[in-house]
Amino acid sequence: MQRLLLALAIKYILFCSGYLWADNANVPPEAQQKLQAIYKTVESKLKQDSDSYQTANLEQSNRLKIGTLGDQWEPATYMVQPNDSDKGALVGVWTDGLRFRSVLNISLHRLIEDNEIIQQVPQLSVEQAIDRAERYLNHYQIPISKKLKLVNATFNTGVTPGCWAFTWDRVIDGYSWDDICLPVGEGVSVVFHETKGLVSVGSTIYTPLPKSLDVVMTREQAIAKATRCAPLVERTPFYKSCRFDGFVVSGMTSCELKIAVPNYLLDPKRANWMPTRPPDGTRLCWVVRFTTVDSIDLCILH
Repeated sequence: MQRLLLALAIKYILFCSGYLWADNANVPPEAQQKLQAIYKTVESKLKQDSDSYQTANLEQSNRLKIGTLGDQWEPATYMVQPNDSDKGALVGVWTDGLRFRSVLNISLHRLIEDNEIIQQVPQLSVEQAIDRAERYLNHYQIPISKKLKLVNATFNTGVTPGCWAFTWDRVIDGYSWDDICLPVGEGVSVVFHETKGLVSVGSTIYTPLPKSLDVVMTREQAIAKATRCAPLVERTPFYKSCRFDGFVVSGMTSCELKIAVPNYLLDPKRANWMPTRPPDGTRLCWVVRFTTVDSIDLCILH
């Protein structure tokens, strides 16, 4: 799934329609100056990476607008875009440390969205396309490393018709991040058109590393414990607030070691089923998934 482009496209639509934008005056002046400098740096790179990039007029009457975006899980991000919403770039910058996060080539995205660029057969091989995607990542200081695993390589699918789309998931010592409690999986993504250039690039990596990677429970023990815990889920305030009472577990679908954000659902004193801030910790745990007779998926973490 081309999750980064989809997320950026949604943000772009919301921003253009007037939602989510904060008044620039609410952004500290020193942050505004740094964000403007980051935007110019990213734009200069985007000009090199896309022949179809259209520069927006950034005169005083058409200055950059800065919005602050964040949700219950994700750290806040400054989104920087020209007032001329048909041109330029949508640049994401983490508010923590003012670090580059992502960029969307607005004009090229619109051309693709309006089906004005059609390409059904790729000219590049998968290997050539991966190499080009990695060069884009390096250009924006998001290098590929052993902590990233390629999980998606597609052409002309989903929200990226006529384009290559790549996703690398975050891993550590071979363990990947589970996305049951996250808005999107953690990793990096690249979308580009073979002749028109870069559409988007960016990162969704933000949760801290687990303090330990020690495995203290066998797979069989995890399944046994999860089987006992699954029926207890419907007794929690979280379940009662969003589901009808009663379900019957029909079977286990998977049991894997993954890194996840704990929500302590079965511990009333620590339960965090409606988070109000980004997670401050992760764990290596057994992620056991069950299905119920009415097809509701359950996920128990140990």
